Amino acid sequence: MARRKIHIVYTFDGRWWTAEAPFLKGAYSQGRTRDSARRNLMGAIRDLLAAYADLGVSAPTIRKVDVELTDLVA
Repeated sequence: MARRKIHIVYTFDGRWWTAEAPFLKGAYSQGRTRDSARRNLMGAIRDLLAAYADLGVSAPTIRKVDVELTDLVA
């Protein structure tokens, strides 16, 4: 599978980091650190793409992505 850059939105509530990939509905995760939230999100994306394949559904495609990391503090 080709590697792609994706837009990830991070939020921090003072205790937990959350990470979301807005282009893929349902792709979000959390972790105690920003890095663990990112790693967990990558696992969630892999699981979602596998579920799409199992169901015979086409996953969203990305033609061009301008990567921007956004930090939001709640």
